[in-house]
Amino acid sequence: MRQWGGYSLTSGQDVAVVVDNKEQRASVVAEVQAQVQNGKVSVFELGAELLGAKVDGVIAYGASHIDNTLQQALSALKPGGFVALYVPVNGGVKDEEVDEKLMLSGFINSKTSKSADFAEFSATKPDWEVGASQKLNLKKPANSLSAQDAKNIWSSKATGAEEELIDEDELLDEDEKNAKPNTNRDDCEIKPGKKACKNCTCGRADGIDSKPAKLTKEMIENPGVNSSCSGCSLGDAFRCAGCPYRGLPAFKVGEKITIPDGFMDDDI
Repeated sequence: MRQWGGYSLTSGQDVAVVVDNKEQRASVVAEVQAQVQNGKVSVFELGAELLGAKVDGVIAYGASHIDNTLQQALSALKPGGFVALYVPVNGGVKDEEVDEKLMLSGFINSKTSKSADFAEFSATKPDWEVGASQKLNLKKPANSLSAQDAKNIWSSKATGAEEELIDEDELLDEDEKNAKPNTNRDDCEIKPGKKACKNCTCGRADGIDSKPAKLTKEMIENPGVNSSCSGCSLGDAFRCAGCPYRGLPAFKVGEKITIPDGFMDDDI
């Protein structure tokens, strides 16, 4: 007896047949009807909706409307029912594409086989309906504690009835116990008017106490020669905060700078 996608039909089952070719449809229907005997065989055209059907199996032929056929089949099948899809080998449909469509449509246990004319794909509908629920009987571990036991354990720990608490002072040695925090403040904090220390690390030597160098006539006659950062001649964007050339346009090192009259006069 012929199997459909690896599934056998038995007497009394209801099956939907979806075939476009009329001659092929008549042959398939006759073969299915002989297997289910007093069962019901419903015939649909490819792409048609299987309205109101609740069947044990869906047998479909054709490469077109695969997505629609699988969606309709899933809706029409009883839980645990099967779909057998026959696609012509020259239909231009890849096996992995059909397998993916079966999975995305909601089918499980997909199988594939090939003959000279058709690639045969089959799968089953899960044996549960959408929205079905079942109560889970979760057993507690053998060593689990009841709520009252857990409460007793925590209360005993809080009162120290069963377990002695550790004295935190015992964790310290004598040197740590006698250690006193250093309350001496930095000289810079207590004497803000004092000049920067020799090994200054607070920034006073770089910014607060340092005074910008004054531009001299010699610097104008031979500019930028003694620059330590080589940024004096490049313009203010590259000059240090205390650079004597700040405010002057960029110049060429060693070439005399032309400045307006009175530029070097003190403002005060």
